[in-house]
Amino acid sequence: GPLNHLENNWKFIEIGNDNGGFKTEVMFDIDFEIENKFLNILMTKSFQFGLEKIADAFQKRAESLFSNNKPTI
Repeated sequence: GPLNHLENNWKFIEIGNDNGGFKTEVMFDIDFEIENKFLNILMTKSFQFGLEKIADAFQKRAESLFSNNKPTI
């Protein structure tokens, strides 16, 4: 395939708070290298933007599912 390597890890950590509820901290780590050197440079530079979009969508969906309000689908 086009990748020399791809590794990603997700970690979910439950954190208690003072009022008896819980929060979850989500940590995501990804390491990749594309075989094509030009594409590797291009992807490395633009990856942060894409990752921020993914993290934002993940957070919004989690908030809609787990907030005190009724979830929206």
